[in-house]
Amino acid sequence: MIDRVVEEIKKAKSILVLTGAGLSADSGIPTFRGEEGIWVKGSKNYYPEEMARYSSFMKTPETIWEWYKYRQEICSRAEFNHGHKAIAQLEEYCEQNGKEFLLVTQNVDDLHRRAGSKRMVEIHGNIFKMRCSSRSEHSYRIVDLSDDLSCPTCGAIMRPHVLWFDEYYDQELFSIPRIMRATEDYDILLVIGTTLQTTMPYQIVSTFYRYGKPIVEINPAPVLGDQIELVVAESSTTALPAIISKLK
Repeated sequence: MIDRVVEEIKKAKSILVLTGAGLSADSGIPTFRGEEGIWVKGSKNYYPEEMARYSSFMKTPETIWEWYKYRQEICSRAEFNHGHKAIAQLEEYCEQNGKEFLLVTQNVDDLHRRAGSKRMVEIHGNIFKMRCSSRSEHSYRIVDLSDDLSCPTCGAIMRPHVLWFDEYYDQELFSIPRIMRATEDYDILLVIGTTLQTTMPYQIVSTFYRYGKPIVEINPAPVLGDQIELVVAESSTTALPAIISKLK
C-alpha cells in the first residue's frame, strides 16, 4: 500500500494533509477522546467536554487558565516525532518539485511548526497563543502567563487562542476560506491520526470523497474503513517516514 500512496503523491500537482491528535499521541500528548482523553490534575478528573468551553471560561476564567497552563506544560515537554518531521519533509519535497502543499491540523500543540512545517493552518488554534475574550480583532499574541492577562487594548481578560466545543469555526481566525479553496482545488488528501469527529475535518474529507479525488488514510485504527481504497493501517511514525524514503 505504501508504494501505491507514493505513486499517487508523485502524480498529484497539489497535496493537502489533514492531521489530528493521533499524530501527537506518539509524542506523549493525550488525545481528547477515549480513556487517554481524560486530563488528570491532582485528585480531580477534568474532561475536555466540560473544561474546553467558552461558557466555562466566562464563569471561571482563572480555573480554565490553570487547566490550560497545565496543558501547555505537557505540550512544552513533548518533542515532535518522526511523523511530524516526515510531514515537514513532504512539504520540502513539494517545494522542490513544483507541487502545491498545505497542512491543515486539528492539533494545538505547535509540534508541526517545531518540526519545520511552514504552509499550515491550525484550525483549532494554538495553545501557546491567546486573544481578547471580548473582541477578536484585538488580536492574539504568544502567551506568557507571568504577564497580566488583561487585553492591552480594551482591558477584557485574554483567553486561550483555541476553538472550544461550544464555538463555531471563525472564518478569519482559522483561515477557513483558504482551507475550502484547497479542498476544492487540491488533487490528493492525506488523512492522518484523526477520528473526524469535528465539522471542518469531516467536511474536508466529504468534499474529496464527493469529487472522487484520492484520499489516503494513515491510522492504526482506520475510521474510513472500506469507504476508500488507500488505507495504511500503521502508525504515522513508521508509515510517513517510509513514504518519504520512497519519494526520495
